[in-house]
Amino acid sequence: MRILQCLHQWISGLIPSRYFNLSSLQHFAVSVNQLTGTLPQDIGLTLPNLEDLLVDVNQFHGPIPISLSNASRLQVVDLDTNKFSGRVPLNLGSLQNLRNLNLGSNKLRAREAEDWGFITSLTNCSNLVVLGLNNNNFTGVLPSSIANLSSELTWLVMGGNQISGGIPAGIENLVNLLVLGMDQNHFTGAIPGAIGKLQWLNALDLSENKFSGQIPPSIGNLSKLNELQLGKNEFWGSIPSSLRNCQNLEALGLSNNNFSGTIPIEVFNITSLSKYLDLSHNSLIGTLPMQIGSLTNLGILDVSENRLSGEIPNELGDCQVLEYLYMEEFKSQDSIHTFLK
Repeated sequence: MRILQCLHQWISGLIPSRYFNLSSLQHFAVSVNQLTGTLPQDIGLTLPNLEDLLVDVNQFHGPIPISLSNASRLQVVDLDTNKFSGRVPLNLGSLQNLRNLNLGSNKLRAREAEDWGFITSLTNCSNLVVLGLNNNNFTGVLPSSIANLSSELTWLVMGGNQISGGIPAGIENLVNLLVLGMDQNHFTGAIPGAIGKLQWLNALDLSENKFSGQIPPSIGNLSKLNELQLGKNEFWGSIPSSLRNCQNLEALGLSNNNFSGTIPIEVFNITSLSKYLDLSHNSLIGTLPMQIGSLTNLGILDVSENRLSGEIPNELGDCQVLEYLYMEEFKSQDSIHTFLK
């Protein structure tokens, strides 16, 4: 038998041990069930020809077997959404063919510097494309070696942990990144200007951290961005006008920071904005410019809890698909109903 596949069946209970002794097995896929138990500690020895291990969205628990490194043909390891715990094995870097490693939504931990050794090990995986570490119990500072991961990496997510420190120097080496998610952690410091070298990024999420400083103008070099999330940090200064170059943005979240000054007209010229524009809970002044009418595809506009004032431009009425408009604390004598008929 080369393929064992049972997907989306919501089967419960333990996997019979005999299936872990099929030495010819290449594809082991039991995603989206209610399976329990642990992965055998010798799985990499008993399934030496394994290429894909897909056990995501189940109820497996216990440690990730160290012996996985013996299954040298492994390309995909997806353990997402289970209850795996303990440290990530430090020898995964021996999996030279590994392309996808998804460990998200488990109870894995890293506290001390040596616990993060698995990142350094993974720098040997030159074919790595996907690395998911989100929603675990990772703490401490990211090792600098993260900047030495495969240049083929397109997806790096680590949100929902308690990781601290700054964005590692050299992050711009990951030149093919499409998604970088560092949200809901304890990161501090400024966004390095070199972030602008990640010119293939589609999504950048740094929200819900303690980042500070000004947004570097180089953010405008990320012209392929669909989503930029910087909300709930401690950024200050002006919103960079260079955002005008991000003409593929569909969602822009800058809420709950310390941005000041007027809203750059250039922001309202990002006509691709369709999901939302959230500038709420800052210290922005001035008024809404008539260019607001350019956002004809926008679904949500939130400029509440700022220091905005003045007339509401007639052009707001051109936002024909706008479903939600939040303007609390906007000081104006105009009636909003005129524009939303």
